[in-house]
Amino acid sequence: MKDLVTLEVNGKEYFGWTEVEIVSSIKHAAKTFTISVTEEKKSFGLGFEITPGDECIIKIDGQLVLTGYIDLYEPSIEAESHTVTLTGRSKTADIVDCSAVHVPGNFFEQSLDQIAAALVEPFGIKVIVGENVEFEPILKFELNQGESPFQAIERLARKERTLVTDDKFGNLLLTNASTVRYDIVIDRYLSARATIDHSSRYSLYKVKGQQHGPDFGDPLEASQVVGESTDAEITRFRPLIIRPESSTTLEEALRRAIFSRNRAIGESVNVTITVNGFHNSKNEKWEENKLIWLQDDVLGIEHEFLLHTVIFSKSNNGSITELGFSLRTAFELPPVIEAIGALNV
Repeated sequence: MKDLVTLEVNGKEYFGWTEVEIVSSIKHAAKTFTISVTEEKKSFGLGFEITPGDECIIKIDGQLVLTGYIDLYEPSIEAESHTVTLTGRSKTADIVDCSAVHVPGNFFEQSLDQIAAALVEPFGIKVIVGENVEFEPILKFELNQGESPFQAIERLARKERTLVTDDKFGNLLLTNASTVRYDIVIDRYLSARATIDHSSRYSLYKVKGQQHGPDFGDPLEASQVVGESTDAEITRFRPLIIRPESSTTLEEALRRAIFSRNRAIGESVNVTITVNGFHNSKNEKWEENKLIWLQDDVLGIEHEFLLHTVIFSKSNNGSITELGFSLRTAFELPPVIEAIGALNV
């Protein structure tokens, strides 16, 4: 059976689901799933040996999709049938829900991946660094009381312009927007929609911070670090001032301003396409963080987009996949700035 979704818990495999939804996105730190099955009332409760907190594995046609835990087990009864619904998330859900516990509460001369590894290690989670992703040591980083490991890591990742997400094994993945391309065309779909929204775009992005440390040079310059970037398409006066999460250099401030502008531009154009089945025309299961060319005269789009979210859904009517796209610039790391001249880019 194609598009077969299986759940493995405590060494036992379950399938035959009447409703399925599995969400994977580079925008999220944890994949999620909701699955349910409806049976005749007389068989209520038989065969299910599942408890919230159990470790689980989700597969599609035998291919691993998600490694995580059961969050919720919900049986219900109707006149002639009963339904069992299960929801769960990737292992990384724990670092989203829980508070970070680390002694001491600060780090010196450690990189983002080293700090992340220390924060998630108590949860039994590994940190995976994507290809061509490198991090420089950070002079000093302090945890905020009560914040989750994800909040702390994401706070650092914003400065590093890095995506914080998960992989199919439940590891924490630090990566960037992919350059891998689908060499296919989506020419048949159930539905499609596009949105172009300028409400979160600004004419000026100004990053204002300070630089600390023994090598900051002139004290006045160090206390007034400013990087600016403009969006030429926004002709009204719409300024945005951004305060960095920690000490910042002039180059870092400028890169943050460019990144903030690029992300706003990239996320202002979104396309959602719903297709039949869980596989593309090459019989490959759809995967997020890949590029694809989209063209549709009715929607008015003709551009390369990054597939950032994949939602697999299944019901008695069959299986469908909802694909979410944005421009790659929404997730793209600006190049290293060799020389800093004018601050308007």
